[in-house]
Amino acid sequence: MKSYQVMIEGVFVDAPELHGKCGGFHATFFLQANNAPHAMHRVRAMLSERMSKHGVKQGAESYFWAHDVWDITEERFLECEGRDEGFKFFRIGMVERIKLGFQGRWFRKRKPWLLVSP
Repeated sequence: MKSYQVMIEGVFVDAPELHGKCGGFHATFFLQANNAPHAMHRVRAMLSERMSKHGVKQGAESYFWAHDVWDITEERFLECEGRDEGFKFFRIGMVERIKLGFQGRWFRKRKPWLLVSP
């Protein structure tokens, strides 16, 4: 099995750290899989578990996508395996909300393999 580092971006989520404002997050996961598509499949369960643990909720417009997937060394994987780094949150402004809405539609239509559903 190969080791992977997967960075997920989620938008239009609700989290205690956002204080009721529209926002999103970046989260990084370290896992082992046979190949990159298998890693994308395995990260779903990890994302769902971390969201539950940290009180992050998805809304009707929420979507989650693989921002980056890296092949990493075994040493890097063993160093970071099992570590819950949580989320890095960001607020979404009015103009960015429009852009991210169109981006979500584009992913759903043109690149659905990048989407991750927790």
